[in-house]
Amino acid sequence: MAWISEQLLQTIGRHALNECITRQKIIELTKLDVRQVENALTRLVENELLERTKPGCYQLTTYGHIALAEGKEKLRSGPRGKQNRVRIYKNSLRSKVWRAICIKSEKGKFSVSDIEESVITGNEKDAKNNIHHYLKLL
Repeated sequence: MAWISEQLLQTIGRHALNECITRQKIIELTKLDVRQVENALTRLVENELLERTKPGCYQLTTYGHIALAEGKEKLRSGPRGKQNRVRIYKNSLRSKVWRAICIKSEKGKFSVSDIEESVITGNEKDAKNNIHHYLKLL
């Protein structure tokens, strides 16, 4: 089964290849929910496969024609944005280090030992190594 954005693109290609098609007509042809159609149309416009010619009316772009002819789709869902970002959990050693850095940097310079003294409670496993590794990442 094709993804909703792909279904819309194919439907528009079959029924309105070189002309404007309304949102309501797309809903009638695909039998999809209004919200599904809205989200998919937004995605197609963002990917420059469709353009809004007037409110509620859409037409394939040149890129949309090419993608439809070649069958190349980049319309899959999945994670977007910063996937490789280091996640810092609340009240973890690293979050405490970050807060200590923010506080100490307002007063001026600080050293790694200043940070270690203010954050290590004794319950952390290999705290000094973790702090050094985190500072290298920053």
